[in-house]
Amino acid sequence: MSEKNKYDFLLTANEVRVKDIGKRELRDHRHSKFEIVHFRKGKGVYSVNGHNFSIKEDDIFVFSSNEQHCITEIIEPLEFVNIHFEPRFFWGSRNESFSDAGMFFYHSDGFTCRLSRSSKSTNYIACLIEGILSETKHKKQEYKMMARAKLTDILVTLIREYKYANENVQKSSSNVKAVKTAMDYIHKHLTEKITLEDIATNSGMSRSRFSTVFKETMGITLWDYVCEKRIELVMKKLEKNEEASMLDIALECGFNNTANFNKAFKKQTGITPKEYKLHGNAFLY
Repeated sequence: MSEKNKYDFLLTANEVRVKDIGKRELRDHRHSKFEIVHFRKGKGVYSVNGHNFSIKEDDIFVFSSNEQHCITEIIEPLEFVNIHFEPRFFWGSRNESFSDAGMFFYHSDGFTCRLSRSSKSTNYIACLIEGILSETKHKKQEYKMMARAKLTDILVTLIREYKYANENVQKSSSNVKAVKTAMDYIHKHLTEKITLEDIATNSGMSRSRFSTVFKETMGITLWDYVCEKRIELVMKKLEKNEEASMLDIALECGFNNTANFNKAFKKQTGITPKEYKLHGNAFLY
């Protein structure tokens, strides 16, 4: 099971333990958040975009938004720290160049998701990851500033030491700006009725143009993104209120009926809402 610590809804630091040894079903697991994983213990296999990577102690994996990844085998029980954050985490800050570069949505062709095991920088990043977890867990004075600073350090190290981004990735894009605007709008109106017309108009594009731009930038459709954000909100509410009915929570989070909600939840997570309520998020990795 896991222990989750919330940081302004846009960044989460999780300690996860998965004990069930054996092969696991390959799921098309992906999400709009940027993800960094540090394995403390265990052995296994990560399947990423059709390629298999072995997992061992002290490995670090990095996944850009919507990059397919799934743990498909556990050889020894796994213990890891998982950092998720939305690109919006940096928008409006001094680090605005990160989002302008589009580095959260793409990486260079030469970058591999598992960081080099022989690089000193990998150990350095592992320490930063543990530091972010500690900041979000203990919440000492100015912990938010420290968590942001450590995450910034990780991203700069990825660019400098691992060739995460190349010149093509770092080009500014009006498309990325439009997607940023849409994501902000969706976040503000997540539990309300949202239409393509409203989002496209707010982003300064026609409906057809915006749908194309969003899919090209994010790798998923606009409505898949909206469903993902609503399901994340459902999971947060389930963690806080075990007595609430699934239907009531689904309606609170913007779904209009149980059938649509169950279908969307299963598509997004690979498990049913009931399985999540019983077993928590250890099944999601």
